[in-house]
Amino acid sequence: MGAKASLVEDPVPGSAMVTSPTLDNIRAAYEEGENEAARELIQQACCVECSAAVPHIDGVGLLCVASQHGDLQSVSYLLREARIILLQEPSSSNPAILAAYYGHASVVKELLDSIPGPCLRRDLLNFMLATSCQQGQLDVVRLLVHGYAADTKDCAVHSDEFAVITGLPLYAAAQADG
Repeated sequence: MGAKASLVEDPVPGSAMVTSPTLDNIRAAYEEGENEAARELIQQACCVECSAAVPHIDGVGLLCVASQHGDLQSVSYLLREARIILLQEPSSSNPAILAAYYGHASVVKELLDSIPGPCLRRDLLNFMLATSCQQGQLDVVRLLVHGYAADTKDCAVHSDEFAVITGLPLYAAAQADG
C-alpha cells in the first residue's frame, strides 16, 4: 500500500529536524514500536490544537490511535490534561470499542472511568462486551461483566442485531471466575 509516513519530515536547510504531529506519523510511530515518540507526537498535537497557526488535529482521533495501540499513558494524558471527552456512541471507531477489540483492559478501564457512572451508556458497554467476546479478549470480558455490570443477556452489537454470548467460552469463563 505504499511506504509508511516517516516520523520526521525533511529538514529545512540550516534548521533542526521537525517532527510532524499528524495521525499518520503517530500511527507509524506505534507500528514501528516507537511508543515514546508516539506519546511525544500526541502531546505536540494537543499543544498544536491550541494554536490557530497550524491545522487542527481531532482529539478523538488521537484518543482512537492511542486506545488501539494500548497506550495507557497517552490515553490518560488525553482524557485528563487535554480534556478530550470520550463519546459514547457505540461504533467500531469509538476509542473504547477499539480498546476492547484489541484487548487493552487497562485502557478500557481508564476510558470508562472517565465517564461519570450514572452517565455511562449501557449500549456502549454491551457493544464492547460483544466485541471483546468475539475477539477472545477474556480480560476485557471479565472487566466489563464484573467491573461495569455489562448486560450479558442483551448484548447489542448493532441496533437491530443481538449477539448471543451466553454460549461462548469466554462468557462462561468470566462468569465462573467471579
